[in-house]
Amino acid sequence: MNLRITTLVLCTGGFAVPIVAQSVAQNPELMALTGTSPLVLRQHTTAVDCRPTACSLGATLAGSGAALAGGAAWDGRQGRLWVSNGRQLTLAGVRGTERCSVQCQPFLAPLLTGTTTTRVTGLAYLAGGMSPGHPAGDGVLFLSYSNQYLAWASSRGCTLSKVTGYSMLRTLGPNRAIGGLAVDALRGFLFMATSKTGTASPTNIIFVSRADQPGVPFCRFGIVVDSAKCLNVRLGPISGLAYDVSNRQLYVTDGRTLVYGKLSLTQSTTGWVCRFAHSGCCTNLSSEPLVGLAMAPPASLNVGRPCAVGGCAPCANMRSGSIGDAVLGNPAFQLTLDNAPTNFRMALLGIGFGPCGATGFDLGLCGVVRIAIAPFRPLILPIPGSGTGGGCNGAVRLPLPVPVDEALLNVQLSTQWVLLCPNNGNGTSNCLQLRISG
Repeated sequence: MNLRITTLVLCTGGFAVPIVAQSVAQNPELMALTGTSPLVLRQHTTAVDCRPTACSLGATLAGSGAALAGGAAWDGRQGRLWVSNGRQLTLAGVRGTERCSVQCQPFLAPLLTGTTTTRVTGLAYLAGGMSPGHPAGDGVLFLSYSNQYLAWASSRGCTLSKVTGYSMLRTLGPNRAIGGLAVDALRGFLFMATSKTGTASPTNIIFVSRADQPGVPFCRFGIVVDSAKCLNVRLGPISGLAYDVSNRQLYVTDGRTLVYGKLSLTQSTTGWVCRFAHSGCCTNLSSEPLVGLAMAPPASLNVGRPCAVGGCAPCANMRSGSIGDAVLGNPAFQLTLDNAPTNFRMALLGIGFGPCGATGFDLGLCGVVRIAIAPFRPLILPIPGSGTGGGCNGAVRLPLPVPVDEALLNVQLSTQWVLLCPNNGNGTSNCLQLRISG
């Protein structure tokens, strides 16, 4: 039984969404792409301990071969990482069982030819689109190039289309390289990191524009390192940029050092005021230079195990999961049930506002129910099944678009399926814990 359900829209109208305490395991993750092997480095953003884990893309993607060539961007629609070595693009799965597996064959980046010396220098991704001239149903991948060109393309799976853009030379001036891109999905902003070339000082400047007007910056600010917090650190030209919407924190790298700090963007009657307050840094993250940064949303957590008794087929691999990430503006997010008893008569999906319970509560089923029941009553959604057939081919897809709403940012959700089968059979899935991110 495979079912696709009418879309349920996640919204805040009519009630207040509680902001619940977040676990350390459910904080955003910083992804960094290195230039030689290349490697994908991962570390949590709660306490930057400068000890990332790594996996290698070396078998399928060549190294960049240049200091300011390459980039990384997290695709929240697919829960995967776009990476570029400056010439090619590919989509990599870096979480769970996909660990550093390439999801599409590396292909030549848009606007490049086989003979050009131009390189991709930065990537950023918006799940909700927001770029001019692009379908509302597509995500948008932004790309910067070594010739001061800024482009954007509609993104579906591994396919890019409707590539448009223009030169930033007039805005940036000569001898200024674009070294990284990042986005703020909450406010629809695009950040562009630039550095002066051909001088002793890179004079690192971040330009801020609206994502639907990417080539028209409305604000700019410098990156200055506080020597009292990072002794003997002098930041070179920026090669990677990432922004954590949940914690309002910006990350920049010159390839060897990672610098991070709080970002303040406020609008007044005279215009925008943009400030970066340096917090700290990491050195010696990798033996290879970093050529791209990306901010990934918190990974989901699985709590408890599935079970099935009575008339429900015994499906040990039944799993509650999701397609894509619960990120602001993602119209393609779905809650899923897979490998379920094919003969279920009714599936009940519970969505609680809070984390999965460690112990849960007993409703007389084969397993405990772990969704949060406070401070707000959980949503219970009934989904009919056929009640016929054997085996474990039951599956449900529930579209749950996530709007751009600040009230949803950092909210935790717990979801779990309960199945009712013939002959008083029942089953429960694992509890899936999610945190809505930017």
